[in-house]
Amino acid sequence: MNWPVAVTTALILSIPSHAQSETSLPKLDSPMTADVQCLVAIMETREKIDRLMPGVSQGLVMYYFGKLDGRNPNLDLETMIRDVSHKMSSTDIGAADMRCGRQLTKRGLYLSTIGQHLMNNPDGPSK
Repeated sequence: MNWPVAVTTALILSIPSHAQSETSLPKLDSPMTADVQCLVAIMETREKIDRLMPGVSQGLVMYYFGKLDGRNPNLDLETMIRDVSHKMSSTDIGAADMRCGRQLTKRGLYLSTIGQHLMNNPDGPSK
């Protein structure tokens, strides 16, 4: 199984069956809030994710930490995680897992494509 598919599978399988709808999530007020929701969802389901793919949750957390840090290196991340996590129900966490899993799959496929292009033609398309 390739990495993007494996990550999505792990996230989807970690979600309780009653929680697989995005409609329960509160309206996102910013991309930063959306990323913090992903971070919270991964932290909440990390045991299930790592049971399917050991150690993957740590990489996923670092991915979202990198996105957040890139947007605002001075962000009080601890406070934001606390604020967002207190507003998320188990249904919200499941919905965030679905949304974030789709995002991770899209980015993973993009990276796989780049890797294939670089392997097939390391000198670039014009050479």
